[in-house]
Amino acid sequence: KQMGIESKWVFPDKYGERSDPRLIYKQWVRYMQFHGFDECSIQGMRRTFVSINKVDTPLELIKMLVGHSVSMDTIGVYGAEVDGEKERAATYVDNAFKQVLHI
Repeated sequence: KQMGIESKWVFPDKYGERSDPRLIYKQWVRYMQFHGFDECSIQGMRRTFVSINKVDTPLELIKMLVGHSVSMDTIGVYGAEVDGEKERAATYVDNAFKQVLHI
């Protein structure tokens, strides 16, 4: 948006269209080298994004952001357990029952 690009894509090209994944990867490698990062794949970033957001973000939104279809098993493929995740999930379930039972 800062560059005047409005797009449905997370990483659009300069015209707002879908970027070439190979170009994104090359830019990512340059970014890691410049900043001294250890190697991290784009798939690793996707896995981290899905894992961190799977409890708090609606699944449909996660699928849209990572470009998955409705039938794709996004959580099964990319979701890993994150510290504190079970506690957050228990809080959501507890709050839902409190609302239904008027506790």
